[in-house]
Amino acid sequence: MLQKYDLKFAIPLKGEHLGQPQPSMLPAWFLALGTFAIGTEGFMIAPLLPTIAADLGMSLSATAMLVVVFTLVLALSSPIGTVITGGLRRRDTLLLAMTIFTVGNLIAAFAPGFGTLMFARILMAVAAGLYAPNANALAGMIVPTEKRGRALAIVSGGMTIAITLGLPLGSIIGHAFGWRSTFLMVAAMGAIAIIGILTGVGRNAGAHMAIVSIADRIGVIRQAPVLKLLSVTLFWSMGAYTPIPISPPISPRRWASPTGALRQPSRSGAYSRHSACSPAAH
Repeated sequence: MLQKYDLKFAIPLKGEHLGQPQPSMLPAWFLALGTFAIGTEGFMIAPLLPTIAADLGMSLSATAMLVVVFTLVLALSSPIGTVITGGLRRRDTLLLAMTIFTVGNLIAAFAPGFGTLMFARILMAVAAGLYAPNANALAGMIVPTEKRGRALAIVSGGMTIAITLGLPLGSIIGHAFGWRSTFLMVAAMGAIAIIGILTGVGRNAGAHMAIVSIADRIGVIRQAPVLKLLSVTLFWSMGAYTPIPISPPISPRRWASPTGALRQPSRSGAYSRHSACSPAAH
């Protein structure tokens, strides 16, 4: 008979310490806090690219590399990071990822130049690639079988809510108080997520989960049915997300206020008002 072991210390675990499924859905909601923070940061930067470019004195196309590099690093680091951290408890992995993500946002908020901002985005990408798949996997293991679908929907829903609420909220705050304030806002979200995971997810939750190796992952991708499904997801994602970083340059740069004045983003990220009859309004 196989013995269960603590993945961090290789100590045999008794049944009550194996992170058995719990009837409460509260841990899934705490995990969703992290996906909400990651989703908010990932999508809110697109409408702020023109403001960031102006503030850093760079071209918009060069500034857009913040999105490109983030996406590539996330995709490449996610499976590698998951395997490397396989010896940690799942909760510890999530805490590590969310800590790196929060620190990355703080670095971005106070970045003196583009290089530091790019470094911060790389940190966020590594953290996001480590957190999201582990949160989804853990969500399905810490609840009873009949509630797994709901738990996965809650954790994935954090990303969906980030698109519908986090994206416009980050855009509004960024344009009103400057783009750096948005990273401070997400850092606060990350801190809340860390507290939620510490208090709401058991220390040994998911301790019995097996970590799939890189070779096994590649083997699955080689299967024709899986490859077809991944292709559908790939092309859907390309169609859904490609327009996001290029939408700000082609969208209106000025907005009319209820009083009839026009509001235009300044270099600091705030808006200046111009009368509808002034030269600046035409």
